[in-house]
Amino acid sequence: MSLAYRPPCAAALVFMFVLSLPWSSFGQTADPPSHPPGSSFGQRPTLTPAEAEAAANAAYESLKIKDYLAAISSFGQAVAVLSERAALRKDFAYALLKAGRREDARDQFKASLDLDPTDDRAALEYAFLCYETKLEIDARRTFLRLQSSSNEEVSRTASTAFDNIDRQLRVGIARWTQAVATAPGQYSAHEELARLAEQRDETALALTHYREAFRLKPDRRRLMLDLARVASPEEALALRLALSRAPEPRLAEEARALLPARYPYLYEFERAIALDPANAALRREHAFLLLAMDRKPEAAAAFAELLRAHPDDESARRQLDLLEGRTPPEPRIPIKEMARRSLEMSYLNDALRYYRAALEDSPGDPEALLGIARTYNQLGRDRDALRYFNLARRSGDSPAARQAGESYSRLRETAAPFHFTTWMLPFYSSRWSGGLLYGQMKGEWSPGSTRLRPYVSMRMMADTQGRTSESRVNPYFPAYLSESAVIFGGGALYPIRRGLLAWGEAGQAVSYIQRRHEPRIRPDFRGGLSWIKGFGHQFGASAGWFAEAGLDAVYVSRFRNDVLAYVQARTGYTLTSSVQLLWNWQVTADRLGEYWGNFVEAGPGIRLRWSTLPKGVTFRIDTLRGAHLRNASNPLRPNYWDFRAGLWYGFTH
Repeated sequence: MSLAYRPPCAAALVFMFVLSLPWSSFGQTADPPSHPPGSSFGQRPTLTPAEAEAAANAAYESLKIKDYLAAISSFGQAVAVLSERAALRKDFAYALLKAGRREDARDQFKASLDLDPTDDRAALEYAFLCYETKLEIDARRTFLRLQSSSNEEVSRTASTAFDNIDRQLRVGIARWTQAVATAPGQYSAHEELARLAEQRDETALALTHYREAFRLKPDRRRLMLDLARVASPEEALALRLALSRAPEPRLAEEARALLPARYPYLYEFERAIALDPANAALRREHAFLLLAMDRKPEAAAAFAELLRAHPDDESARRQLDLLEGRTPPEPRIPIKEMARRSLEMSYLNDALRYYRAALEDSPGDPEALLGIARTYNQLGRDRDALRYFNLARRSGDSPAARQAGESYSRLRETAAPFHFTTWMLPFYSSRWSGGLLYGQMKGEWSPGSTRLRPYVSMRMMADTQGRTSESRVNPYFPAYLSESAVIFGGGALYPIRRGLLAWGEAGQAVSYIQRRHEPRIRPDFRGGLSWIKGFGHQFGASAGWFAEAGLDAVYVSRFRNDVLAYVQARTGYTLTSSVQLLWNWQVTADRLGEYWGNFVEAGPGIRLRWSTLPKGVTFRIDTLRGAHLRNASNPLRPNYWDFRAGLWYGFTH
């Protein structure tokens, strides 16, 4: 992970160490910020109507000299305020089109048409852009409407375009109709015929062949979304309801987003079951709904029907036994064991179902609560996971409760809407014969509606010497060991996927000492991508082999807008939960080919922790052999040894 998101481990320390070597004293300062004074970094300031008019005029002036990027920027500010002006949006669309931004241009033409539906020329441009951006149905419909335009040129052009599109669709439909007649059991032929029919607005034909394709391949559940687009409203709702209870998490989430903002009615469940009778989760929820409505005979029939299709469904079997007055038999396999196996094999919906059944049998069971929390965590539903981790950790003094407590603390750091993180890394370096300190305090906001996480930050970078001995470098440009500054900044990070994130930050660095050739206060802009992954028995876990790997690409404005990439890896063996032996492998490179930005390091290390250390503190020792890969203008030796020892301290509140 990046400097903006996680505290540095040994290899991240190397990167921060790189940023503090002799180049910091060469009089380099950051470029001035590109945003206007008084505005937030990366955001357009809100304009008054008069300022929006001025921005629109500036956009037209930029168009005259064909400065399309400047015109786009001014148009964007203007339409944010003057949003009801169809002509302004239309001209904005043309500027976007000149710059090659077809999707954005299409959307602006659509916004202009919503304001002025009589503008046939804007509609013609919109239709062509729809076709170019793969919205063929909207393109064809718009061309069809424009054939009756009072503007002869528009009508003629639209007719030609419509005929070209429609001819291709007619030919394709005829070809695939023949293919279906020749081989009626060919799934792909039915699907392709249905898609072409949908594009030509032949809804009945599309519906027929989507249904046949789904009948031939019922495991291709995405076809249910296709079916829903051309089906009646009642059938579309039933299809989406069935898919929302499907075992594929992404398809289920997509279907849930298309459902009404209410719980489904009983008759809607019945329609969904008729369309997807093999859907066990759908049948189970229907049966429990009947039970909740106190319609026990119907619930018993529903559970019995579910068991005929899925005889291993233990929760349904126990419910049916209870309804019929029988004592539920012991399951062939304990329900929690089935849940654990499902979770290990990533059958997350099954795991959730089994753990819930276990919780029904034994309310407050910490193992079941912990299992539900872990399943929700893997499904990406961290707020639900946090709630169940909290219930599990409060369920008593058991191993499951203790594990839940640890997981709750870790997850709360990222799942809570607001949290504060502090880390400190004081260490000694034999190469520089002194101590260095890096640290950061950060307040982060995690809104539930988006992955984007804004934050404010204060970084500290200091050392005990201030600079190296002048006999080792040019005396006119002393080599400072750190930035000797506090950096106040704000930014945002965006988790792309687990272990991979993008981040950006803007701030001001305030030096606490006066340096030759450098101002005391300077702007600081940085950002990048970061990826990290761990394997095996990590520190704090049981004994065994482990590996860690990370890759970072970081932009830093103050060093001539340089971009650095560094790979860090550690392999080793975890002896106990408090002792880890490892080997460091580290490579750093930069875009500008500077000597300080191109080096490799390798060597052994150890991580230690003992009971007297405060929580979150780890003692680290590394012995590294390093070599610069570029030595032009290098005032230091090309190879070096470095012994580093220090404490790592971090906590989140």
